[in-house]
Amino acid sequence: MLERINDKVTRISIEEPGRGNVNVYAIVSDIVTLIDCGYNSPHSRSSLHADLAQLGLHPSGVDQIVLTHRHPDHAGGAAGSSLPWGQARMIAFPVPDQLPLSPSSISTRKRYMPESLWSVLLDANGTAPPPDEDSSAQAIRFDRLVQDGETVDIGGGKLTVLHTPGHCADHISLMGDDGVLFGGDAVLHNGPPALECLDSYTNSIGKIAACQAAAILPGHGSVIDRQDETIARTLNRLEATDKKLLAAVRRGIDAPFGLALECTEGRIHRGLLFWLDVVLVHLFSLERRGDIHLTRSGEIIESIALAR
Repeated sequence: MLERINDKVTRISIEEPGRGNVNVYAIVSDIVTLIDCGYNSPHSRSSLHADLAQLGLHPSGVDQIVLTHRHPDHAGGAAGSSLPWGQARMIAFPVPDQLPLSPSSISTRKRYMPESLWSVLLDANGTAPPPDEDSSAQAIRFDRLVQDGETVDIGGGKLTVLHTPGHCADHISLMGDDGVLFGGDAVLHNGPPALECLDSYTNSIGKIAACQAAAILPGHGSVIDRQDETIARTLNRLEATDKKLLAAVRRGIDAPFGLALECTEGRIHRGLLFWLDVVLVHLFSLERRGDIHLTRSGEIIESIALAR
């Protein structure tokens, strides 16, 4: 699906079966730029190819691809051999040398839940939930690694890079001269997204709010034209989750999986994986704030207690 944002920018919405919507943005001027490029899957590649054709573009005519982050739904297509990107320059933020422990890795998730439940949480195709890191996204050859505050020329204008970690360590948002912000997964209608670090995320949200963007073009879903309301709703949800988890720990729930069940009201479904991720990043943040004490075995949380 195509949605014209302005005379240069078009939102390309790709519906990936079983995974939902992901947005690619085409900026067409003297330089043809894509912001993100979808999954490295036959469906995603063919959909993107067809949508580009509607804009009169061929993948070989794309000059540069700027990735908001390296998650496979945004970066996988940059390595897709079925879409010949020609001489397109690949641009992204560098991955920090010391990556935080990702709570959403498959091995981490399985350590926290009963083995008997894992088969219940298989995806609709009967296969294990896909790893969060797609090897194809790791194999991309980058031509430029940008830093916070640098600019990317898009022909007749520029994008200013904002390092906005939290969803992941290499996440960036891109502010256009026209006041439109390409937000990746930093701000979503139904946010907050899955996170690697809650404290970094709240700092990034503040950074985005200070931009006072005319509109935010998110990595998923429709254009956000009420930035203040969306950000306030996101922060309220984060605070409400903190309160819910503290109340549950106070009642004696002392394990991450039990807290994830609390968030789904005891229902066993695929959403448990998301809520387990949410619980873990909130627990790490609550510990840093001194609200709880976590007992660990290596990097795995064994028990949770309120701080004395």
